Amino acid sequence: MDADVLATYFSDWPEDEKMALSTEWIERIGHYAYRGRGRVINQMEGLVEVQGFIIEMEAESDGYVDFEISRLDVRS
Repeated sequence: MDADVLATYFSDWPEDEKMALSTEWIERIGHYAYRGRGRVINQMEGLVEVQGFIIEMEAESDGYVDFEISRLDVRS
């Protein structure tokens, strides 16, 4: 999977700004492409949770991240 992942905010930002940027969302931007914001639940494995979905991507930060995925394949 090809994903761009950026920290939503930095740890030294004011708490009210961090809270405002801590809302999970995901939207489809192409046939298989998505972008959104989710919470890193396992930094070592790069797992991000967004609205109940757990997506494996190279998320090296903690807290919330913004991401854009060019192709997201779903498997059970």
